[in-house]
Amino acid sequence: MVLSFFVLLGACGSDDEGDLVAFCELAEDRVGMQPAEGEEDLAQLDALEAAAPPDIRAAATTVANASREIDEIEDLQELFRRAFALEEAVTQARQQIRTYTQHHCL
Repeated sequence: MVLSFFVLLGACGSDDEGDLVAFCELAEDRVGMQPAEGEEDLAQLDALEAAAPPDIRAAATTVANASREIDEIEDLQELFRRAFALEEAVTQARQQIRTYTQHHCL
């Protein structure tokens, strides 16, 4: 009975382990290391986030969300305010991605 309970829990959990090979390829192409400048960059950020293994997904999501939010702002003053507020979080997330790729993508 206990064994079937744990099997059931495992079946209900997320099986999304990401795609390390795809993540590494995107990271090696420096996806997310500069601000997104158009739809193609945003699509690549979506791919980076989707491919990210669970232990680096939060950093990939931070970078992707920052670009999405900035890209959608039309008011110039609001754009600058949001960009600078996000700068520290994005800088830290980018460093986490660099460190992760150094340890996992060689």
